[in-house]
Amino acid sequence: MASSNIFSPYAAEWDLDDHQLGVTLARAIEDGVNTSQPQEKLLLFLYAKGLFAKESPKVRTVIFNAVLHGANQVSVERLKRLTTIVNVGEKSPIRSTLNTKTFFGAFVELHPEWTPGEDAFVAHRDHTNLRRKEHALVERFQESGLCYMHAPV
Repeated sequence: MASSNIFSPYAAEWDLDDHQLGVTLARAIEDGVNTSQPQEKLLLFLYAKGLFAKESPKVRTVIFNAVLHGANQVSVERLKRLTTIVNVGEKSPIRSTLNTKTFFGAFVELHPEWTPGEDAFVAHRDHTNLRRKEHALVERFQESGLCYMHAPV
């Protein structure tokens, strides 16, 4: 890493390279974040992941403050989810409580053309940005009924 900034301690955890660290720091400075002082990890995560990066600094600051201070019920739910992602990691309760062998693994066994190799690319399995992320599932577990909006394609 070329230089250290308030995001540097989380660079490996959040997969940030030097360029991303610089862009993230510049965006935080543009929004008026005091980057010479320690900041809340949740706020740093929002910047590091580029949330609302296309919004103006004023709009982004309002949104981040609403989420981090639970301004309404929606913000409270967002804060709970954000806290879980930042402090625990991106875990999927479905992945950890169900035998996923019955889902995608069983499909691949029945269709060997989908096994890892040159001829098959499965985003949640093969994309470098998704490899270690348990929440990146191709399958979607639904306890009852049909859901056509989330059907695999």
